[in-house]
Parts: sequence; structure tokens; C-alpha cells
Amino acid sequence: MKLRTNVDLRTLNTFGVAAWASQLVDLEHEEQLGDIRQWLAGRTALILGGGSNLLFTRDLTEPVIRVCLPGKSYQIDSSSDVVRVVVGAGESWHGLVMWALAMGFQGLENLALIPGTVGAAPIQNIGAYGAELADVFESARVFDLAHGTWLTLDAQDCEFNYRDSIFKQARAAHWLICSVTLRLRHHAHGDSELQLNYGDLRAQVDAIREAKGLGSSTQAICPQEVAEAVIAIRTRRLPDPARLGNAGSFFANPIIGSERALELQARFPGLPAYPVVSTDPSGQHGPTMKLPAAWLIERAGWKGRRQGDAGVHTDHALVLVNHGGASGQQIRRLAEEIQRDIRKLFGLTLTIEPRVV
Repeated sequence: MKLRTNVDLRTLNTFGVAAWASQLVDLEHEEQLGDIRQWLAGRTALILGGGSNLLFTRDLTEPVIRVCLPGKSYQIDSSSDVVRVVVGAGESWHGLVMWALAMGFQGLENLALIPGTVGAAPIQNIGAYGAELADVFESARVFDLAHGTWLTLDAQDCEFNYRDSIFKQARAAHWLICSVTLRLRHHAHGDSELQLNYGDLRAQVDAIREAKGLGSSTQAICPQEVAEAVIAIRTRRLPDPARLGNAGSFFANPIIGSERALELQARFPGLPAYPVVSTDPSGQHGPTMKLPAAWLIERAGWKGRRQGDAGVHTDHALVLVNHGGASGQQIRRLAEEIQRDIRKLFGLTLTIEPRVV
């Protein structure tokens, strides 16, 4: 186990904010976990993946474990179209999506170009363009750093909900995701049903096919074309963290009761609302609507505004950005002002998606 001290974290978080870790280890092999437990000596560590869902507002005195566990393997069920893919937590999520498509595996195409690592995906139950991780998730292999034991958690154990999971709960503070197993389809031998009904995804697919001279073709749409369309949309709408520091969508879309949504639509004509099935803390389902946080933020006048180097993106109001020299504290203060205005104008509370440390 190689211990590093006084580690500059600016290149290890996509916001690019300045922060230092007093102690950090890179977890590259599961065999290191025993030594890491001894090093922790009961302390709670901060688990770091790609740093794409974090906002550092301080230097870190707690130990940091950077998960770099590699590996991809798969097994095709000979009696069905199912492919089980096992992926190390340190692998790039987008890299996994592109690898799966190249292998002829279907199910991840709508989740292309989401930044971060595979191990972080279950924590947030990542989702985009009508799909989410829970749709293809089979299990996670988890190491309990406090007790030195292994857990295998299936989808039900993970308590997936909209941008939420058991990994955000206090009891999971010592859990480290080491690998994830996904249940995909081998589209060369099975049905090719695709999710194309979210937003302008189908229009983008059609535009790409038209540009390739396939506009009148009867050839079925393939998963690679869906991924290409998702990448085109995300590239057009979202800033590249390598050029403009950000963590993608900074706020979760509010989910509220249908009656409340109708009341807001009456007050604010043009407010979009999408029916969703959500689960409350007691496990009960109810009729709810999802409101686009970007619409709310733009209506409140925040799109394109900045306070020093902390700002709201000019093209996507849901994305907070670091124009170069913003601190984590400045970005957090900007977020708090936006939350305040949304409460005042709409009576809604915006939940911050990234983990604020």
C-alpha cells in the first residue's frame, strides 16, 4: 500500500477547485484492503472515484481512498439473450459504455458520456434520456471497511430511487464498492427494443441517420446510433469539465405530487411536468410529477449569471461552473442563493446532487 501525503486534489475533481488531502491511498487491488483497514484504524474514509460528483469546500484531514480497481469480464447465457458483465469500480463509466457497444451488448447506450467511474454509478443511480442504472443493475460487490466483511447487494438491497440509493445513507459510510455486475442483452441475437422516447433523442437519431444517407432506410436503429445521438446532445448542451470545471447537473429535478404540480403550472404557464413513479420513505408508491430544475432556475433569472468565477452555465441552467479561480465555498454559496430564490418563487426545495465535502 502506497500512502501519499499532502495531495493536491485539483486534478482529481471535475470542478477543478483547490483542495488538499492530508493522506491518500490508491486502491488498485483488492488484496490491499487488509492493509488499508489497518491504516484506517477505525476512521471513516472519504471514498474518491472520478471526482465528478463532488464539491470540495475544504482541505481534507480525513483519510482518502481513491478507487482505481480495474477489470471487465462477461458471460453470455447460452439459453437466453442475457449478458452478465462484471466491472471493476475504478473503470471509466463512459469507457464501459463504449466497450459494451463494441462487444455487441445493449442496455447502456442511453447512459453514454456520463462522467465518473463505475463504482460511483450505484451511489447516484445515474440516469439520462429515459434510462437509469437500476434498469440494468444486478449486484454490487461491497467491502465493509469497518468490519472487514464482504457484502453482495442486489437491486432491491440497494434501495434505488431517483438519484438515490442505500449508499447515501449513514449505515453505508464504511462501504466501499469494489465491482458491479450488470445484466445486459446481446442485441445481435435478441430483440433490439431501444429507449428513444425521451426529449429530443429520437429527433437526434433521425438527424444522424439523415446525415449518413439512411433517412429512408428500413434498416433498424442500432444501440450505437442511440449512443451517438446521446453523445451529440450532451456535447452540445453540457460543458466539457476539462475546459470549464463542473460536475454536470448540480441539482436534482424536484418530484412533487400531481396536484401540487398542476397548481404550479396554473401559476407558471409553460412549466413542464413529467409523470413518474416514485417511492416515499415508507415504500409507498403514488402519483407524482418531475419538474425540470433547469426550467425553474432559468425562470428565476439565474441562467448565465456569475459571482466572480462561480457561475451558472450560459447554455444549461442546471450546471454550475468554475470559470477558473472559484473556490468550493464560492460555488456552494452560489448554489445556496439559487436554492433560496427557488423556494421564494416556487415554494420548492432544490436538492444538491453532488456530495459537498
